[in-house]
Amino acid sequence: MCGLQAWLIKKSYILIGGIMFKEIESRYNQDEKADWDVLYSKTIENIYQDTLNTFNHQLNISFERQYSRWEQQQNDTWKIIIDDSHFGKKIHHQLHLLLNISDSESKLKWSYASALLFSATLITTVGYGNITPKTILGKVITCFYALIGIPIVVVWLNNMSDQLACIFLRYYSEVKQKWYRLKLRMKLKNKKRISQEHLSNDSHKIEHVSLRVVFFVWTFYILCSALLFASWEGWSFIDGAYFSFITFSTIGFGDLVPGDNTITPHKSGRTILCLIYLFFGLILTSMCLRLIQDDFSKKLNLIKS
Repeated sequence: MCGLQAWLIKKSYILIGGIMFKEIESRYNQDEKADWDVLYSKTIENIYQDTLNTFNHQLNISFERQYSRWEQQQNDTWKIIIDDSHFGKKIHHQLHLLLNISDSESKLKWSYASALLFSATLITTVGYGNITPKTILGKVITCFYALIGIPIVVVWLNNMSDQLACIFLRYYSEVKQKWYRLKLRMKLKNKKRISQEHLSNDSHKIEHVSLRVVFFVWTFYILCSALLFASWEGWSFIDGAYFSFITFSTIGFGDLVPGDNTITPHKSGRTILCLIYLFFGLILTSMCLRLIQDDFSKKLNLIKS
């Protein structure tokens, strides 16, 4: 029951944070987009005016030149000559100004989906950094939100990883004991009777998991994550595995983040699945670290003794 309560508290906290940050930061984001739209329209208008002025200027020069030739030669041919280099420089200058401004500013970053991802990565200390608060209120609330949320997630992760480690150890012990009994029966299959007492005495309870098994489980989950995000985001398999490792280890460089193919209002199912998958990856990573720690402690105790 405690695990369920912690899970509900964490999920509710993330949902509240997502709604709160979206409402606060989306207003700034809308003003930013409005400024971008004005700048974009002004740039297009400048290109239009430069084009029109250049064309009129060249038309006047060409008209005077051709009319003079027509008067002198009485030639019926008429051509308008435009200086391409001058025209090209004008257009290049305006496009250069436009392209120097990040195209991402033209998009609304703060949707409910992106705000949920921001809240989740904030309290898990992953912190991709691809989306950040810009308003003073947003920055202040981010600090207090993290101050409360991080301890909640730490307690929840410890609780869930301990439970998962106990479940994993129990099933691992049962599988290994069954495998041991099967091998023992195969060795004694030529005998008339197998002593059940002998089997039970030789069986022993597993108190720690082999490092090879731990690394296999964690690697397998990372590879599955790599396939999933490579399929959703169009990344390579290596990039998907790299993203998964960086996320589950809470390094969070931010060079690869779930984009429009995953975190978008039109694909809310993918957004929820992405968050669940990332949280379970954090739990699994915490569990693996716990099992590795137990294995090392066991070996150190053997060495000391």
